[in-house]
Amino acid sequence: LLRWQRALAGGRVVRPASYEAMTTPATLASGKRVPYGFALDLGGADGLEAVAHGGASPGFAAQAAYHPAHDLQVVVLTNGVYAGSLVEQIERAVARAALGLPERRVADLPLAAADRARYAGTYDLGPVQVEVYEQGDHLRAQPPGQVATRLLYQGGDAFVAEHDPALRLEFRADSAHGGQAAALVLTQGGRSLPPARRVAGR
Repeated sequence: LLRWQRALAGGRVVRPASYEAMTTPATLASGKRVPYGFALDLGGADGLEAVAHGGASPGFAAQAAYHPAHDLQVVVLTNGVYAGSLVEQIERAVARAALGLPERRVADLPLAAADRARYAGTYDLGPVQVEVYEQGDHLRAQPPGQVATRLLYQGGDAFVAEHDPALRLEFRADSAHGGQAAALVLTQGGRSLPPARRVAGR
């Protein structure tokens, strides 16, 4: 996989013009630009710009990333039931260690019980649902296809997943109902899913 990355970025797989197209953010019909080229993820969390992609099957996941500004390639191969939710986090940690960058610290602000109750509920993503519920003095969420995770409060209506801070959850409050959350937006790797409408409390 490392040899493949070097060959692709070095112009030995496709022509330079084709590689440039692969690594250029796409523009949707709406005019919105997204951090995805032709079969490659673009952008990067934690200030680490990368050209990357991952893949998974039951019990196995992989992530390959090329950081062009540092000429650094990282490949992560994992196994385990929830491997797919960890490979990007592991890749970023390896890249930061290789570049001598400090470990990223994630805020976990206190959140009052009344505020936690505003977010708890079931959010509909169409074919799947996201459950957000209270456990002790914090919130947990069960994103689709992932293990239930503790949510770390970032301020405003935003949280990140404890096991993967690149997974961000932003709630949209309904001012007509006392600030109760009406929808949830999941974002990972710069890509956001459509808002998930709240369908029930818990």
